[in-house]
Amino acid sequence: KQRLPLVSFEAAARKPMFWGKEPVVAEVAADRSAVEEAASAYLQNRTGAVAELSSPTFGALAVLSEWRHLAAHEFASAAVAGLAGGSFKTALRYRHKTDTRDSSWMPREGSLAAATVELARVADAATAGRAAAYYARVEGAAQHHVPLAGDDADATLSLSVRSGAMLPLGGGDGESPLVDRFFLGGESLRGFEPRGAGPHDGEDSIGGDAFIAATAAISVPPPARSIFALLPVDTRLQLFVAAGNNVPLSSLRGFFRGTGAESGKGEAGKKGPAEFSTRTRASVGVGIVAALPVGRLEVNWCHVLRAQETDAVKRGLQVLLTANMG
Repeated sequence: KQRLPLVSFEAAARKPMFWGKEPVVAEVAADRSAVEEAASAYLQNRTGAVAELSSPTFGALAVLSEWRHLAAHEFASAAVAGLAGGSFKTALRYRHKTDTRDSSWMPREGSLAAATVELARVADAATAGRAAAYYARVEGAAQHHVPLAGDDADATLSLSVRSGAMLPLGGGDGESPLVDRFFLGGESLRGFEPRGAGPHDGEDSIGGDAFIAATAAISVPPPARSIFALLPVDTRLQLFVAAGNNVPLSSLRGFFRGTGAESGKGEAGKKGPAEFSTRTRASVGVGIVAALPVGRLEVNWCHVLRAQETDAVKRGLQVLLTANMG
């Protein structure tokens, strides 16, 4: 099951300028896309516009609005069919990133810290916008890459973690929009299909309101006499271990209840943290990584250590093409 972009185009205008001595870029953009999310049994049509001010020091502040229509397939699960329809989203978004990596595709040293905070209003088209939900969506990522000291093999230790949460601020029925949820798998959790790890209804991936994913990897250059060393691109061998979880808001509430003041009162207080821990997915693997002109290509052999019954796992060979080391 793949994610298939059917239509996608964007028009943008950018104006560099200065605010005092700080370089600032003003951007206005409009875009249109249609995406087939086969793993979730729906087709999403989207038309949006954004106005953004950004600078290297202060990050990027944007106001955006978009019309989204989700059309469920005829064989879609009840959860996907129940969330189908049109909605109009308006949001205030702030992004900030600090990146000292020597490469975004094949980093050997340096760090990355990135965060996105979005305050959004989503109005249901079926009620002509009268029924609206408000929520905050927060997502962060961190990486650290360090050459192993004194190692003649040019080995690099890479640690990365990503997490996010979507928290309701009022209105609506308490159920988050399907298209705004977090999905886990593929490049975000090796050893699982894209959107394969997390809440499902039948065979359909329905996403979660909170997720965390972490990876530790050691990479080395291929042996000098191997066929991989003859490739005309930067190539490395890697050994990795990955873990992650993706849960609905109800599980997140249970986690905090389980760690709160009442957590010591019987098994009920332990249920939240225990459930979150036991449902964490994990995998290990080895592979080869190549920095191509179009992105980072990984060919991995994956072994899944822990998965849930509803997960779509990808044991054995997995090929990934990404725009970043994640």
